[in-house]
Amino acid sequence: MRTEPAARPAAPALTADDLLIVADPEDPVAAELTAYLAEHGRRAVTLDPFDAAQLFTVEVHSRPAGDPARLADGDAGAQVVVSVVPTVPMFLRVPDLADAAASFDARFQYQECVAQLWAAAALTDAAVVNRPTSRAFGGAVSDSAALTERRAEEPAGSVEVFAATFPDPAEQVDEGWWVRDAVTGHTAVWPRRPDGDGPYRARWSAADPAFEIVVVLGADAWRCTTAEIDHLELTTRSVTLAGRLGLTLAAVVWRVDADGGRARLVEVDPFPGVELLRMTWLGLGPRLLTLLFGDRK
Repeated sequence: MRTEPAARPAAPALTADDLLIVADPEDPVAAELTAYLAEHGRRAVTLDPFDAAQLFTVEVHSRPAGDPARLADGDAGAQVVVSVVPTVPMFLRVPDLADAAASFDARFQYQECVAQLWAAAALTDAAVVNRPTSRAFGGAVSDSAALTERRAEEPAGSVEVFAATFPDPAEQVDEGWWVRDAVTGHTAVWPRRPDGDGPYRARWSAADPAFEIVVVLGADAWRCTTAEIDHLELTTRSVTLAGRLGLTLAAVVWRVDADGGRARLVEVDPFPGVELLRMTWLGLGPRLLTLLFGDRK
């Protein structure tokens, strides 16, 4: 006998004074942010995409022909009015479907919920971190480091290889041929293999590279180390780069040459982990409150 799944509990009512975090309920960043907001007298609610999408109504309609606003705007785009209710600030860390072996119906439902959430987050008048673009939830960041460099208008690095099998080095232009497993995210220098069974992404870099990570939020940025490399202006460069990629929040990873003379873009993460955020929280936390809620409260 077939039994229907238990109904999901109703999502809580949210207002412009609350924060909706769209993430896995076990996400440490969501927990950290919820606790921080509670310390400042605000409520944050974490929902997965299934429940978050059901909070919103997106309406698209035309202005009446005699509407003065339509006549004043004087262009075709102004004839359409889009509204999203409720108007609630959002912090997006949209997870993949947890069960990779889920049924077709479950995957379809997930994709429909993500589409609804995508529309609501893109069109709402409320503050959104990171507001989705026409490309994706992660702005213009690509799985290809070379493509991300191009979109960020950064100088091109070495050749980048994608392969189903463990890739041999391309023509040598640096010290180490770094290979990353695209599933596990683990990295190793050839001929060592990273954990995982592929597919792989590989690129040349230094054998023992030094990195600086910059956390960006809007027009502000904070370095994660105190290394004496202010002359590289990595905070300014990171803010500019994140803006080009359509990101409000990002962790920008730079490779710094051994002599400190140059920094090259390595990676941009639109969903930084809790460890990185904690390293910059003294500056990041208050700025986040201002971005989400302005001067209210």
